Amino acid sequence: MQLGSSAQFSGSLLALMTVGQAAGALILPMFARRQDRRVLLLAALMLQLIGFCGFIWMPLQMSVLWAVVCGFGLGGAFPLCLVLALDHSPQPAIAGRLVAFMQGIGFIVAGLSPYLSGLLRSLSGNFLMDWIFHALLVVGLMLLTLRFVPSRYPQEWAAPAAEHR
Repeated sequence: MQLGSSAQFSGSLLALMTVGQAAGALILPMFARRQDRRVLLLAALMLQLIGFCGFIWMPLQMSVLWAVVCGFGLGGAFPLCLVLALDHSPQPAIAGRLVAFMQGIGFIVAGLSPYLSGLLRSLSGNFLMDWIFHALLVVGLMLLTLRFVPSRYPQEWAAPAAEHR
């Protein structure tokens, strides 16, 4: 509505983003049979980044495409993030602590995001800063995904060797 679109069109964009999320949540995890799911997560994050950048630079052109692509990436990234921590250690105790840490931080960020989006909208008068904020978060997540490589972890994180009797 802010850029001259009707309330109906704006609502349709939100609905299409939600359809994209549902599709991404169902389709992307089907390809996650590999042990290292980081490549698939990077693809989901890249889709989000494409959508957010589309809203930043060309919000009126192809807005339906930006909504669906961004939604597909958002929907696919969530289930991948839920299981990604399990790829980082074969030891259940370590994997469990990592999952708890990731979900704790993730839900704090997710809970603060609507507040920060509203604050940025109030301060700037439009959604541009909000899209930039989300694009920067996605870039940060991409860097974290590239940084954490299970093969480079300390020996303490490896699966314990079977005891020989």
